[in-house]
Amino acid sequence: MQGTIAQDKFVWLIGSLCRINRIRRPLVTYDQMVSRSSRMAIAFVCALITACVTEASDDRWIEAGRAPLWPLAMSGEPLRQDGHWLYVRWTEQVQLSDGRVIVAERADQYLRVSDPGSGWGRGGWLYWRGGFRAALPEPMGRIVEWEGTLQPLVLDFIEGQIYFVGAVAARVGEDDWKLSRNERYVIFRLSVNGWQRVTLAELPRSSKPTFLADTREFFEKRKSLVPGSLIDLATKNQADSNSLLSKELRMIVRPVEQNK
Repeated sequence: MQGTIAQDKFVWLIGSLCRINRIRRPLVTYDQMVSRSSRMAIAFVCALITACVTEASDDRWIEAGRAPLWPLAMSGEPLRQDGHWLYVRWTEQVQLSDGRVIVAERADQYLRVSDPGSGWGRGGWLYWRGGFRAALPEPMGRIVEWEGTLQPLVLDFIEGQIYFVGAVAARVGEDDWKLSRNERYVIFRLSVNGWQRVTLAELPRSSKPTFLADTREFFEKRKSLVPGSLIDLATKNQADSNSLLSKELRMIVRPVEQNK
């Protein structure tokens, strides 16, 4: 993942160079051929050097992206851009399986990425990591929190246990959590010692998403957030139902269901 940004920029550079140096008429002399070949070789070397320097810079961005999320997200405005990073924080209602509704604090972090085919300065936001905090009702009666390179999807009280499910949103999540290409979720169960990772088979089949899933589209449509604003259940349900969410974010997809 660490070289992806640099690779994207390098691909864009080479594509641009090829367009600039495309042969528009037959080469009729040896001097012309050498001249064009030399320019292409020099341009290629320059692009390679630029990509290497950029990759070193990208590594610094990535290391900065592993700093504790909450202090970064809680400083400044609820929707704040800091260089290549975008931080979003809000509160939302979460309905548990037993019908009770709790309030969770949430924070997301996005990384600015470029689109090699659109030119410099164009691209979008790549989901990097997320976190939440919530006070659980009785009989649990405790505050739980989590942050990491997963997109929070489920927080629920099912069959006497508290479960949290995070969805992999980027390659960095696959690497951090040692997932194969066909795995999408990381599941945790709360114990007296904190969150314990369990398998998808151990997650009750009644589990379904309880968090706002399509956060990027939701906040792109709302260019600003009011500090202390609460996203209620009706707003969440409407936002997710009107979005282009993948099946894996609309429901918990089991391996046997992925082939259907």
